[in-house]
Amino acid sequence: MLEALRRSLESAVRATNATFGVAGIVGPHRRPTTFVTVGHEPEPGPGGEPAATELLEEVINTGRIIRRQHPGVLGIPISADGEPLGAICLLDNHRGEFTEQDEHVLAGLAHLAQAVIEHLHRLEQTKQRQQWLAASNAVTTALLAGEDQSLTLRHIAQHARRAADAAAAAIARPDPSDIGIIRFQVVDAEEDMRALNGLAIPASGTATGEAFLTKAPVAVRGYGSHIMTQNADRQTVVPAVLKDLDSAIAAPLIVGHVCLGALTVARFDGAPPFTDEDVQLVESFAHHAALVMEFGRITEESYRLAVLEDRHRIARDLHDVVIQRLYASGLRLYALSADITDTAVADRANQLVDEIDLTIDSIRASIFALEDDGSESTSLRSQIRHLASGFTDVLGFEPWVNFEGPLDAAVPDQVRPELHGVVREALSNVARHASASSVYVGLTVDGYGRELTLTVVDNGVGVQSRRLGGRGLPNLEARAARWGGEFTTNSEAGHGTSLTWRIPLAMATAGELQGATS
Repeated sequence: MLEALRRSLESAVRATNATFGVAGIVGPHRRPTTFVTVGHEPEPGPGGEPAATELLEEVINTGRIIRRQHPGVLGIPISADGEPLGAICLLDNHRGEFTEQDEHVLAGLAHLAQAVIEHLHRLEQTKQRQQWLAASNAVTTALLAGEDQSLTLRHIAQHARRAADAAAAAIARPDPSDIGIIRFQVVDAEEDMRALNGLAIPASGTATGEAFLTKAPVAVRGYGSHIMTQNADRQTVVPAVLKDLDSAIAAPLIVGHVCLGALTVARFDGAPPFTDEDVQLVESFAHHAALVMEFGRITEESYRLAVLEDRHRIARDLHDVVIQRLYASGLRLYALSADITDTAVADRANQLVDEIDLTIDSIRASIFALEDDGSESTSLRSQIRHLASGFTDVLGFEPWVNFEGPLDAAVPDQVRPELHGVVREALSNVARHASASSVYVGLTVDGYGRELTLTVVDNGVGVQSRRLGGRGLPNLEARAARWGGEFTTNSEAGHGTSLTWRIPLAMATAGELQGATS
């Protein structure tokens, strides 16, 4: 297509007897980025006449025909529906000046060039869409191949970076422990920028954070320098090369009414800035990526439930079939031993009965081990997960539950009922007042088993906007004080609430706390 534009320009140069002709196609910010030239550009005269590229920019910015004499200049804009597409300029007419007839000739060629440039734009847009479609298909294929969630996130970032022709791509997700922080979970970039992985940035006031909070795409310039400014007061090592990131797009990862995070792509300073078309393509890919992420999570959860069901079935079969048959066999063997007159044989029969009893005990231990991973009566993890799932109907969504540390080993039995009450009270508070679309429940025991921390974070209206006349929050504070712990809230109006309930386990185990001995 550029060759067709060149032939049109050659025709214009011959028809007007010009020395030099140049055609420019508009790029970002109305600046010509693609050039086609014919002939040799004249040297600047003593008056310091502008270069051909400057003349092109003048024609494009003004949208008017330029015809000057001494030296001869003729420039005509190329536009469609009021939007500039480019311009054609002719220089140094051998006749001394360009005529009105020359202007008519160039106007006709400009009309032809308009069709050529529009076709080039359509081809470029089609190519971009094909790249993003290929990226979406690749991510879907990887998911169907059975990848785990972390690998799927990495593939999303990699394909987004390639399709956007970006220097870096990252997936940021909210920090469960701090509602005001969003953290880069996956970063695909050059080696010296991979240290950004895990970097925490404020959710408010950053392009990535704003995309997450507003659930709308955000396009900015100077992205890297802005992040460095945001982290200037933090004890965070940020790669120096980050300041060179300029044009960036952050798009929310939305499933239904829930925002899982944000996808960000960025280019270095000097690369063409992202266009409105790029914003739409990144946003569309982000929507698809979010569905892939959620489908992957549901698949993993379904697999986990299937495994638990299998474990329950095996445990039930062991108890109802195997143990009963062994027990019956032991009874029959014991009955037979009473009729055996040979003492040695009778002793041997009794030994076999004892071995059957030991086998039954071993099987029962295996049953307990199987059920401990999924039984609501023995596993604290299962109890809390089951309790949180029970709020799905009243919340309108299923809470996100996460565990860290040796919960079942470290949390004493006398604390568990209290913990159940705290989780129930916190989720009830969210259901009644928060108007949230997502809630995170995190239960953590530190590596030494000394402290239990429960964190409940929602993305609702914030405590300041709730009705606080009830007993919900004071009740949580009282429950923490009963065990020598503390209860805190962190909230920002319109941006959700974080509740933290923390108690020392060492004292609870020793029974030295108020109300812990009865």
